[in-house]
Amino acid sequence: MSSKTFALHAGGGREFLGLVLKPVFGVGRLEGTKWAGRIRANHPGVICVSTSREGKVGDFK
Repeated sequence: MSSKTFALHAGGGREFLGLVLKPVFGVGRLEGTKWAGRIRANHPGVICVSTSREGKVGDFK
């Protein structure tokens, strides 16, 4: 089972980011996720987006 991943832009556009071939589940905390609503890392190995509220920790990769 695979699924497409898109970025939704503030101006209303949509951009294809990649294809999820195998979802991974787990729990972890990264110090970089403290910046709420920001892209923490963007390189060929990972796109990490902080989804937490101010003062909380949470993200998806």
